[in-house]
Amino acid sequence: MKSTLVLTAMIMGLAGTAANATDFLLHNETGHRLISFVTKEKGERWSPNWITTRGGIKGGETWHMDFNTNGKDCKVDIKIKSDDGYVHDFRIDFCKASEIFVMTDSIEYR
Repeated sequence: MKSTLVLTAMIMGLAGTAANATDFLLHNETGHRLISFVTKEKGERWSPNWITTRGGIKGGETWHMDFNTNGKDCKVDIKIKSDDGYVHDFRIDFCKASEIFVMTDSIEYR
């Protein structure tokens, strides 16, 4: 059984109204803890780490995440780092993503 943690975050520069909210599930399908989840819009700096729980997101856990897009470009670069040092670089359309699956060597969303 997967545990569900709630992470409410506003991507830097994407703060907006509830009408523009985007929420999704982040599934850790790796055997490692996810210790860093940072985002970046075009031309911006990387955000602070959105994984604020001590110890990160364990393998098999699922987090519910909420972002506000405020009608801006929903395509955001993400970097997810696991405790074994592996870094996942990916671009996600947060307006279309309802689930993000982080696997050992790839990320998929739908």
